Amino acid sequence: MVDFAGIAALARVGRSEPGLAVAAVRQLVEEARGAGGALVASLRERALDQLLGVPIGPLSPGQLADLELAASLDWGGVDPLDLGAVLEQALEPEARRAAGAHYTLEEVIEAVVEPTIGRPWAQRLAEATTPDQLRTLHDELARYRVLDPACGSGNFLWVAFRTLWQLEAALVARLGSETRRLGLHQLAGIDREPLAVELCRATLRLGWHQLGQGRPGEPELVVADALLCPWPAAEAIVGNPPFLAKNRMQQALGPATLHRLRERYPRVSGKADYCTYWFRRAHEALPDGGRAGLVGTNTIAQTHSRAGGLDHVVDQGGTIVEAVPSLVWPGEAGVHVSLVSWVKGPHPGPFAIRRREGARWTRELTDRIGPGLAGGVDLGAARPLAANKRPKVCHQGQTHGHPGFLIPAVEARRLIHERPERAQVLRPYLTARDLFGRPDGQATRFVVDFHPRTLEQAARFPVLLAWIREAVLPDRQARADQERQRNALARARSPKARLNRHHQHFLEHWWWLSYPRPALVRALADLPAYLACARYPRRLILVRVEAAVRPSDVLQAFTLADDYSLGVLQSELHRAWLHRRCSTLLDTPRYTASTVFDTFPWPQSPTPEQEHRVARAARALRERRRALQVERELSLRAADALDDPLLREARASVDEAVQDAYGREIDLAGLLELNLELAAREEAGEEVRGPG
Repeated sequence: MVDFAGIAALARVGRSEPGLAVAAVRQLVEEARGAGGALVASLRERALDQLLGVPIGPLSPGQLADLELAASLDWGGVDPLDLGAVLEQALEPEARRAAGAHYTLEEVIEAVVEPTIGRPWAQRLAEATTPDQLRTLHDELARYRVLDPACGSGNFLWVAFRTLWQLEAALVARLGSETRRLGLHQLAGIDREPLAVELCRATLRLGWHQLGQGRPGEPELVVADALLCPWPAAEAIVGNPPFLAKNRMQQALGPATLHRLRERYPRVSGKADYCTYWFRRAHEALPDGGRAGLVGTNTIAQTHSRAGGLDHVVDQGGTIVEAVPSLVWPGEAGVHVSLVSWVKGPHPGPFAIRRREGARWTRELTDRIGPGLAGGVDLGAARPLAANKRPKVCHQGQTHGHPGFLIPAVEARRLIHERPERAQVLRPYLTARDLFGRPDGQATRFVVDFHPRTLEQAARFPVLLAWIREAVLPDRQARADQERQRNALARARSPKARLNRHHQHFLEHWWWLSYPRPALVRALADLPAYLACARYPRRLILVRVEAAVRPSDVLQAFTLADDYSLGVLQSELHRAWLHRRCSTLLDTPRYTASTVFDTFPWPQSPTPEQEHRVARAARALRERRRALQVERELSLRAADALDDPLLREARASVDEAVQDAYGREIDLAGLLELNLELAAREEAGEEVRGPG
């Protein structure tokens, strides 16, 4: 068994003395066995420069104890991949999260390396039938280079080398030779952290020692920011770039680095995740025919990240050959990731979508994989339709921005009963939990919505304004002050730093909701009701809501009151379009107007009878749901999940009626074709029918 206590002890040294930890790892691995006693003895005598080559100050008793424990470990028997634990534990948890640095499990590494390196080489080896072909293949294998531009402790590089080593073993066996030609000089890595680079070197050398071979050669390892430096040449690029969402990048990287990054990659949206840059840069660095396999947050296949990364890869001739669209990260990062393997240039296939189901992996062959990491038809080419946006129909609900704007329903009704005019600014505030999680589907809180009233106009409701002044104003003042301090610090670091002013904006109108959605409120004034679904709908359920009720920002509101619109939006066609076009929060679909609603093509020439048929079917569906709620005292979500024959029949009737309204049987490919046809007609100045 590996003595993880020794590794953890060395990691503790790394937190306070990174240089010492680097040197200790180097020394322990070089000697592999029995170096510990000499190392610790020398440390006790303070002969550090001679032994380690780094200047280290006096060591505390705790550091010496940790080093003694680390030195007692038989490093010759340590799995090279376990050195990654030193890097992860040497960084405090908060530092790991800030840098987006996370140790990658071997299972995930193999899921990237196998389709990128292992399987292509195994296929070439299987196709070689003559000694000359095998010798030519061996020459290529001996020149083959692998790069990890976010190398960390070197685990990706070691698994890649181990894979190549096993392939070479099979090759030389077929040649009847014992000559091995692979070496660590075929590996290259880049990392910003010196400790990571030294651990990478140690991982590779320890692995080589365990192979029992001769001189290993030196890997090409560089301490640098990979996105701003030249990359070593390589036929394959693999790795796990840092996990950083767009709103954490400035804090983690600093304003100056972020500014340089934006200058270097102007076509990547500022709303894209950090991993987007790595996918784009990797494709640029590959030679024709080269392959890459990277881990990214699952946003890499969605919206702005997709546009800057995988769309660019495919547009520039890349072919995605295998992908894991979404995988729960098996660590503390708290994200869902995607694994993507592609080749720079055409590829005949096969193409595979892999998924993890419990402890089992599945592999589904498909005819292609698009930038959305889905097999079959790729809806990424769908275009926004002006008819869906003018007038604006799809709205995000109101964002209160502070709980002080919300009042329990019982108290709100009492206040309105005292002064009925308060109902002008005190409205039921509906959340997804209320609408889908309660049997009555009613709001449990009201919202104080003063927008667009001036402060003087709001003062006509003194009790409510006093409530907001006491509950909200102090926090908004404090957050604006903190924002000004952060801006001053950022500007001191870089004159070009982007400054944030949204808390200052909130303070200027402190009695308003953070985002009151005035366009939505104006549209609701002319309607008896609107349609709503959850913005994060695991199950797409559309509900008709009275216009007097304000939707919260966890609801998507459609300013459509008719059952025909309800039927189209509740149909399987629209649900399938949502799941192919949406972004996600972890693995939950996110309904967004720009990607889903604005691109969805509505039926263009339904007859009045076809419209009425859709409306009747939609009405029957919502009535059946409501009947199940009442009969069994269930929430709408629970009622919709029932295996009820009448409910199934109502859904099927909606789908059949909507198909009929399109005038033909239509699927996702047909919807995409219709979308592109309508976009072309709009460009030509022709009229296109939108929602409703």
